[in-house]
Amino acid sequence: MPGEHRIYGLETVTDLSNPVFIVEGEKCTFALQGLGYQGAEQIYILPDFDEPALNYAYNVYKKIK
Repeated sequence: MPGEHRIYGLETVTDLSNPVFIVEGEKCTFALQGLGYQGAEQIYILPDFDEPALNYAYNVYKKIK
């Protein structure tokens, strides 16, 4: 949808037995993927601590709850 952010890397989730970490920025996503994190049993949203990031995290939360 116009004006909305997508959840970067969501298409790579293949293992539903591990946690999913939703972070701000591609660099953080790549770092966690490099450590082997993906999955969907638990979801952790880890935004930066500023207003735009907290708004993004809240919008992600609304979409996945």
